[in-house]
Amino acid sequence: MLYVKIAIQVVLLFGISMFGMYIQKVSHFQVPGSMIGMILLFCLLRAGWMKPEWVREGSSFLLRNLTLLFVPGTVGLIQYLHLFEGKGILSAAAAFLSTFLVMSLTAWVTEKSLKRKAAKSRREGLES
Repeated sequence: MLYVKIAIQVVLLFGISMFGMYIQKVSHFQVPGSMIGMILLFCLLRAGWMKPEWVREGSSFLLRNLTLLFVPGTVGLIQYLHLFEGKGILSAAAAFLSTFLVMSLTAWVTEKSLKRKAAKSRREGLES
């Protein structure tokens, strides 16, 4: 029964992603459809129209097997190695810079979020 539940939840997540791709295709946004789907999922969860329990096991399953999902992208990248010839230093610099920026921004947002949550807990007297 658990596998059926996981399969249904994964189908639901992919359906939201596909709907995001449809929105991108119809509206010609310059944002990838999968990102639109993620924003849509976030809005549905935040608005309470979708319960986290509806996608919890499916999303956990996808996260546990995330490395397998990178295989097609990596294989596709190997087919276009000629695009990186002669520009290896620039590609490496762009990868390092973007990784540094993403990690720094993630750390900053996480720290702010944790401080805000701790302050809210103190105000409500729920701090353990």
